[in-house]
Amino acid sequence: LLIQKPGCFFGGCCKGMEVTNFIGFAYADGILRHPLQLYEMVFYGVAVIALVKIKVKNIGSKYFLSLVLFCTVQFFAEFIKDPGDTLAFAQKIIGLKIVQLIYLFLSILFLSIFYLSETRKKVKPFSNPTNNILLNATLLITVVFIFYIIHPFLFPIEIYAVNMAFLPALILSTVQLFNYITIPRYRWASLLIMILPLFLMSQTIPVDTAKQKVFKTVGVGYHGGRFENHIVHDTNPDDCDSERNDFEQRYNLISIGYSTTKIREKGKFSYGVNASFGGITETDMRTNESTDGVIVSLNPYIMYDLNWFGIGGGLHVGSNYYALPKTTYDDVGIPETGLGSFPIYPQAYVRVGPKRFFALEYNFANHFPAALPAFTHEIVLGSGFGARNGLYFKYGSSMGSMSGSYISGYIPIKNKVVIEPLIGWGSKSDVYMLGLSYRFGHKETEYKPTQ
Repeated sequence: LLIQKPGCFFGGCCKGMEVTNFIGFAYADGILRHPLQLYEMVFYGVAVIALVKIKVKNIGSKYFLSLVLFCTVQFFAEFIKDPGDTLAFAQKIIGLKIVQLIYLFLSILFLSIFYLSETRKKVKPFSNPTNNILLNATLLITVVFIFYIIHPFLFPIEIYAVNMAFLPALILSTVQLFNYITIPRYRWASLLIMILPLFLMSQTIPVDTAKQKVFKTVGVGYHGGRFENHIVHDTNPDDCDSERNDFEQRYNLISIGYSTTKIREKGKFSYGVNASFGGITETDMRTNESTDGVIVSLNPYIMYDLNWFGIGGGLHVGSNYYALPKTTYDDVGIPETGLGSFPIYPQAYVRVGPKRFFALEYNFANHFPAALPAFTHEIVLGSGFGARNGLYFKYGSSMGSMSGSYISGYIPIKNKVVIEPLIGWGSKSDVYMLGLSYRFGHKETEYKPTQ
């Protein structure tokens, strides 16, 4: 929580009530509020120091004391927390929120357990350190499982903060396990023995070399059309109040690309860069007002395809526009745009199954001639229908603020020309793509199999 609260402050969640004096902090809505997250950070810092300094008879007592401190801080924090940020049990009884009564009850309960733990006979420490390791591992796995169950109800910034807390816990558990299974005098040697096989494998001198086919590809393409997306601002997921607006996007892009491909016995490795240029016009369907934007994007990428598995990634760098998520919980008022813009946008590709027969893919902003602004999250089914020349057809379905599907093809002709058409339907019924590529510089080279 000490690590999490600065993230809450910069993310804009868990904020305080309105205030008019100098201690107020203004968020995106321009309203001065108590920086409650910073107050909590200070009190949690004091709680950590107290837990370190306080002497107890039984080591387990500090666990219950930490719960008492947590419930106490949260009880008082609710007095100045913004009402919209208390997502559950915000109703009041006898002047207190229900969640405060819960914190109060838990504080008394855990304080009673702490008192009983300290007044009973002192417990002997664990005689077998394995018990501590197994207990820590069990608790860590349990917390991860609980987090997996509740994560759909958390804000993204809260998920990032929890992951930041998991990382040191995982590192400390790993160090504890390593210290237990190794002899103190020879721990450095044990660590080197663990690393040495990886080093030796990376330095293996191959007996023979293998052949690989290498060629270059230059391509051009068009991506354009029209799509609609709707955006919902929902300040509280527990009620039905929300603000919605619909937007129409019209855009036209011209792209060029250059890549190098190496075909080896076990798979295909390619890397390259695409550049896209064009414009986009967004129309607010409520006011009928239009806004123009310019798209200039550079897309370096790298792909590695084995027979049963493929993976790849890249970046879109420049003035990138993308469809915003359908629903957000941290914005208020009628949505003013359906597009986001960011100078660096990721690209990802994962495939399972042989492309020649049947494969399942996940694509994130991964298309040629261009993916953005219409294509981000996609689940794809593909097949080459048994062809050996790389022929591949895909059916894809999009997720997010604009649903819709498409059919695309990768059609090589005599290993020199590649045609890549795409036709969409649903909310993408007016979206089209056409790529035309030429392969050249075919040659066969040798490489070391260990590379």
